Amino acid sequence: GGTGGLVDTVINGSHYIIKTPSETDIAHSGYEFTGWNTAQDGSGTAYLPGEAVTVTSTLLLYAQWRQITYTITYHKNDPVVPDGQKVTYGPYGEGTTVTVISASQTGFYVPGYVFIGWNTQWDGSGISYPQNAQITIHSNMNLYAMWMRRD
Repeated sequence: GGTGGLVDTVINGSHYIIKTPSETDIAHSGYEFTGWNTAQDGSGTAYLPGEAVTVTSTLLLYAQWRQITYTITYHKNDPVVPDGQKVTYGPYGEGTTVTVISASQTGFYVPGYVFIGWNTQWDGSGISYPQNAQITIHSNMNLYAMWMRRD
């Protein structure tokens, strides 16, 4: 699924040092490199960059990748009785667009208070998101419920 590649010419019987993806111009956006393998599906012999091998025949290596994923943890952030309740959703792939949920979808409820949205900081000093906002995930996120006292 990545892009790029490299063909090296090695004399039979020579020692060859397995290269890093950056040395081969191979890349796969949203994925992290986990090593090389002689089988495309990872079922063959595995090799890591920097490993020395003696070449006795053609050696074809396939880059192995693992999708980078992140989670969103929603915190109840109870203003009356701090209880540490939280719920985590995901994993979401790097760059995935996610709809921010409502407090009722998490099961959070604070008697005498109305849910008014989420914030990246417990005290409301961070970035605010209303429920149903669209956000693009590039890291693990913590969102804290913001509550307003009913009059």
